[in-house]
Amino acid sequence: MAASPFAQAVEAVVNGDEAALRALLRAEPSLVRARSSDGQQATLLHYVAANGVDPQRSPPNAPAIARILLEAGAEVDALAPIYDDPYNTPLCLAVTSSVPWQAGVQAKLADVFLDHGAKIDGLTGEGGPLGCALLFGYTRAAERLAVRGARVDNLVYAAGLGRTDLVRHLLATGTGTTVTRRQDDRAGRFSFPIPRAADAREVAMVVAAIHDRAAVVRALADAGVDPDCAPFCNQSPLHFAAHLGCHEVLDELLARGADLHRVDSQTGKTPLEWARDGGQAEIAARLDRTES
Repeated sequence: MAASPFAQAVEAVVNGDEAALRALLRAEPSLVRARSSDGQQATLLHYVAANGVDPQRSPPNAPAIARILLEAGAEVDALAPIYDDPYNTPLCLAVTSSVPWQAGVQAKLADVFLDHGAKIDGLTGEGGPLGCALLFGYTRAAERLAVRGARVDNLVYAAGLGRTDLVRHLLATGTGTTVTRRQDDRAGRFSFPIPRAADAREVAMVVAAIHDRAAVVRALADAGVDPDCAPFCNQSPLHFAAHLGCHEVLDELLARGADLHRVDSQTGKTPLEWARDGGQAEIAARLDRTES
C-alpha cells in the first residue's frame, strides 16, 4: 500500500529532501497544517523539531526544511500534545532535543522559527523557550534566544546565561524569584518548568552548574546559597557538573566541600556515577581519587 501524502511529507522532512517536500506541498497545500493521526497530533513542523516524534531525525538542512514549511503557511507556534504539557511548540521542542543539537542545527532552527514570528517568550509570555533551553542544558540555543531578545528577568535564567552582575543585583534586591513552575510532581533532571516548591536561588545554582558558570556559582555561594543544595530529586550542582564535564564549576564546588557521596533519588547514583554515565572519564577519575 502506498504511503499517505502526509507520511511521504514526513519522510521528506526528516531526510531533508527539499525537492520532494516542495512537490508534495504544491500537489496538496493543506499538508502544511495537517497533523499525524496518532496521539501526538504533530504537524510537519514538529517533525523538524525532532523531539518526541517518530522518526526523529535532523538533516543538515533542517533549517531550510523549516523555512519551506513556514513560507508555505505552517503555524510557527502550533501546539501538539507530544509530552502532554503546554510547551510543545516547535521552538520549545527544538531547543530541548539532542537530535538537532547533535546535528549542529539547533540554534539555526531557533533563528528560523523566530524569523517567522515564533513567540520568543512563549505563548503566554512565561519565558518557556529560554527556560526549556536552559533547564535541558543547551547553552548555545539559550544564548541565541537571549541575543534575539528573550526576557532574562529572573535568577534562574540570569544564572544559566552567566549574567553574574544581574545575578548579584537580583540577590541584593531579593527579586527575580518568579519563575514558571510545574503544577505536578514530575520534575526531574533536565526538565522544565522548575519544581513547584523549589527555591529559585537553589535552582539557579544548579542551572549555573549545568552551563559551567563558575563566577555565578561563586556569587550565589557568597550570597549564602548552599553549593551542595539539591532543589529536586536530591540532585546537587556537583551531579550536573560531573555529568556535563563542567570543570570550572567542579573546581569551585569541590573547593567549597561539595558532598561526593550524595545519592540522587531519580537515578540512585552519586556524582561519580553521573560522570561515568556522561562519558566524563577525566572527571570520574578525579572524583574517584578524591573519594579515596
